[in-house]
Amino acid sequence: MLTGQLRPTSGQVYLRTRRVSPRKLCQGLISYCPQSDAIDPHLTVKETLKFYCRLRGITNQEEVIRKTVELFELSKYRSVRSGSLSGGNKRKLCAAIAFMGRAPLVMLDEPTSGMDP
Repeated sequence: MLTGQLRPTSGQVYLRTRRVSPRKLCQGLISYCPQSDAIDPHLTVKETLKFYCRLRGITNQEEVIRKTVELFELSKYRSVRSGSLSGGNKRKLCAAIAFMGRAPLVMLDEPTSGMDP
């Protein structure tokens, strides 16, 4: 329900002791790395990260992308199409996407399953 995959039937959500509406959850408070790789196989790693930067309203995109590919050891794959990455590097890319934008809550669904070292 928190990821938006299911409609809530009842209850409330609190983040850092504050009640949060479902709409607010979608506005940068929660980031999610699904179990299945949610990437466009036709985009390069850099294009994929740029796409998600735009979705999140990140203005310093080049700096964020540079730091992200370094942190997740994807630098040598910047120009590689996501569909050509190994399964483990696809997982790294998905995890990298989840951590971009510094959401206060990052939800990870088996993020290291099949991830390259």
